[in-house]
Amino acid sequence: MSPSKTIKVLVVDDEIRICHFIQNGLQMINPRYKIFHAVNGLDALEIVKNEMLDVIIVDIRMPGMDGIELMKHACKIQNDVQSIVITGKADLENAIAALHQGASSYIQKPLDIDELNIAVLKSWEKCDILRQLKESEARFRNTFLHAGIGMALYDPRGKLIQLNPMFCKLLGYSNDQLLKTSIIDHIYPGDIIKYKDLEKELIQNKKDHFHVDIRFAHQTRKIVWTTASVTSMSDLNKYQKVFNIQLLDMTERKIAEDEIQHLNAKLKDKVNHLENINYQLDNAVDFANKTAIDAEIANKSKGRFLANMSHDIRTPMNGVIGMTHLLMNTDLSDEQREYANMIRISGNSLLSLINDILDFSKIEADQLFLDNQNFNLTMTVEDTVDIVALEAYEKGISLACLIDSKIPSDLKGDPGRLRQVLINLLGNAVKFTEKGEVILNIRLESETADTAKIYFEVKDTGIGIPESKIQNLFKPFSQIDNKSSQKYGGTGLGLAISRRIVQLMSGSIKVKSLKDVGSSFYFSVEFKKQTQKIKPKIIDALDISNKKILIADSQPAYRTMLTSLLDNIGCQHLEASDGQNALSILHDSAKNNEPVDLIIIDMHLSKIDGIKLGKAIKSDPAIQKTQMVMMTFVGQRGDVSMLQKIGFAAYLTKPVKHDLLHKTLLKVFGSQEESSSEEAPESIITKFSITEEQSSGNRILLVEDSEMNKKLASVFLKKMGYMVDTASNGEEAIVMLSKNTYDLVLMDIQMPVMDGLEATKFIRAGEKDIKNSKIPIIALTANAMTQDRKRCLAAGMTDYIAKPFKPEDLKLKIEQILGKEKSSKTKSSSSKGRSKSRSSIPCRYYDKKAILNRIDNDHDLFRQLIELFVKEVPRQINQIKQAIKNNNADNVTLYAHTIKGSAYNIRAMELKQIAFDIEQAGKAKNINLAASKINALENTYENLYSELRRVIKQF
Repeated sequence: MSPSKTIKVLVVDDEIRICHFIQNGLQMINPRYKIFHAVNGLDALEIVKNEMLDVIIVDIRMPGMDGIELMKHACKIQNDVQSIVITGKADLENAIAALHQGASSYIQKPLDIDELNIAVLKSWEKCDILRQLKESEARFRNTFLHAGIGMALYDPRGKLIQLNPMFCKLLGYSNDQLLKTSIIDHIYPGDIIKYKDLEKELIQNKKDHFHVDIRFAHQTRKIVWTTASVTSMSDLNKYQKVFNIQLLDMTERKIAEDEIQHLNAKLKDKVNHLENINYQLDNAVDFANKTAIDAEIANKSKGRFLANMSHDIRTPMNGVIGMTHLLMNTDLSDEQREYANMIRISGNSLLSLINDILDFSKIEADQLFLDNQNFNLTMTVEDTVDIVALEAYEKGISLACLIDSKIPSDLKGDPGRLRQVLINLLGNAVKFTEKGEVILNIRLESETADTAKIYFEVKDTGIGIPESKIQNLFKPFSQIDNKSSQKYGGTGLGLAISRRIVQLMSGSIKVKSLKDVGSSFYFSVEFKKQTQKIKPKIIDALDISNKKILIADSQPAYRTMLTSLLDNIGCQHLEASDGQNALSILHDSAKNNEPVDLIIIDMHLSKIDGIKLGKAIKSDPAIQKTQMVMMTFVGQRGDVSMLQKIGFAAYLTKPVKHDLLHKTLLKVFGSQEESSSEEAPESIITKFSITEEQSSGNRILLVEDSEMNKKLASVFLKKMGYMVDTASNGEEAIVMLSKNTYDLVLMDIQMPVMDGLEATKFIRAGEKDIKNSKIPIIALTANAMTQDRKRCLAAGMTDYIAKPFKPEDLKLKIEQILGKEKSSKTKSSSSKGRSKSRSSIPCRYYDKKAILNRIDNDHDLFRQLIELFVKEVPRQINQIKQAIKNNNADNVTLYAHTIKGSAYNIRAMELKQIAFDIEQAGKAKNINLAASKINALENTYENLYSELRRVIKQF
């Protein structure tokens, strides 16, 4: 969003064409920019001396005075001016030096004018905030120094830190003498206790101000009677609590009161004098309150600034984590993989801390908001438990999740923020528990036709919290003690953020705890019910309510969790705490002609482990017909084939989810009824086989005009197990939706004939015999701004994903909408057409390695993409030229946009940039500018084609 007032920008580069490029580009985006430019440091400093600038854009390498030296000189002249450094070399040392010198941003050539515009706006916002803060502080200081009453600031220890002349005059000391003392040193001894009692309430945040008549001792030891007004406030520079004391000299009033007893005749004059003094005091207090409000506004501005800066920090951190993920998918030695994993873990930890700081800054700036969307409570909670399950397993802690079957799963609210609260509570519980268990208990508290109030409790058997520390537990940066902070780490922000999120949900977090016994954190929040329920994903074609199931697990918490799941499913169940106990129950049930139909076995069962127990069952004729399901937290390579040989019907990982357990039982018993033989099934049932089966029946319509994008997305979708049909524009999509039934549509936005927004509106209107006008539609758009998302949703689209997307992001988005489990794995891609090594040709105009990484090193697909690219782009270049000839700016924009996307798919960044420039010219209706770039587009493509032709000959 552009500011309403003029932004003064100085561009400094020894290449005048770059100065003109930046000037023209910025003023095209926002005419309110006032641009100055200079080709060297000395000329630039003259402009800095004569103009009140907001932002300086400076090339870091220039003859004579370089960019960093210019920044130093400029800051001495205007210390609030912001600098953006540009350079043609990705020099980390220069970047660090520039940022240390105070640069707001560091941008590499070739410049993206939109990126530069965003950087300028952010730098201008920072400059504007700093100037507002300086003005606010100057107003406060002026009021402080010239007030007609004594005013001073002191810290919570009582030390005087700032005084005005009237305060010094009141007590008879110099400013330097008083700054070496505390406020208590000057209070008359008989009033110290009264003053400290009132001050204690300010320190404990029970009050924010108080008024009191208090006596002070003058340097001459005479008593000074005063009326003191004390206010708690924040120091604008040091972000700490300070106290503002305002003293009105009441000595004369006291003398007058003494005289009144002897001189009734002077009563009227003294009363008028006191009323006048009171009037002055009221004015002084009002003025002081206004100053305090100004200080609070300045403090909130700092909070907003921190929120913006946290975003700027988080962006490169995401890059570090993402590149580490790509690095770990390459061939590495064990030592290199260990180092890369350490980077990944450290990066995730740092990103978590940054996210905490960002959320806390949002809370401080009143910018933390909740979404309101449909979600499945059971799936959200189970996915959350998955996140902390491995850490609990590694510590030997039982982790269980108990969900009341009465709770309606299909709700409306903010699942992301709910997940954030639960992860924080569960993560803390696991972190502070060395042995025992952590249980998440969720139950229905109350219900209406439209809402459900749900109770959440996280209970652990950890170190507990001393009663004296509980009251500070939810304060920002609070830790139980210094030893805990050093041992367990953390920012101390998690619980403060969680409390605020729950408050936004109209609830409150509470805690019960006993030291060395454990803790219980609990809260209740109300959610709306979904008006249109999600259709059940499981249809019980088989009645298993008469089946008897034995749970063999040494962990009580996990047995409780499984019994709860089986109760929800409707099965009969028994429990065994060890392997010997399980064998006894199996034999006793068989003798009583009530055999157990299926046993769920923990692999690490006590007395007799899961493997030995399974072998014992299958070798005993009396109980060998019992179906067996193995469960473990972490599987090992070869487990599946070994368990299948023993005779296990299924193999699942803990913590098991409700839907997955239900489907597994149906599958096991269904396979048993279909098979007449008693032999082990051909293949063991796993989480992956079930989720693979789920996705295989879903049919997706992909609507995309670029053949290259179409090919790439189709391959990704087919590898995920989906059936895919394609259409090249909105009109074709409408025809196909009239003839066929699909589960979901992936819709590109910018397409010829009929674009994605128009097609979506047509589908939602239900015209032309559309089979399902309410079909989920995901927008595929290269624009990721908030307004673009709003346009998609306003047209009737279900959701959107920004191009270029990662395959795993697309997969997650589809599964969220179709109601799939997030844990499902993609089908392993065929090795056909793959090769571990091929001759490598150095690539100047595109990035072969990046493409192969994205498509999982599939060389056949790589060849197909290149062939599509060289077939499509020349035709699209001709279409742009024809559109320019016909003065058709819309078609210029459309075809340039298509080339831009295709170029990015093969990481041909130079071609992508030129196509982007032509696209922007088309949007601006500037046909002449678009025409001026056609030669560059054709020449760059020819250079690229020369490289691609050599690559194609390799295959």
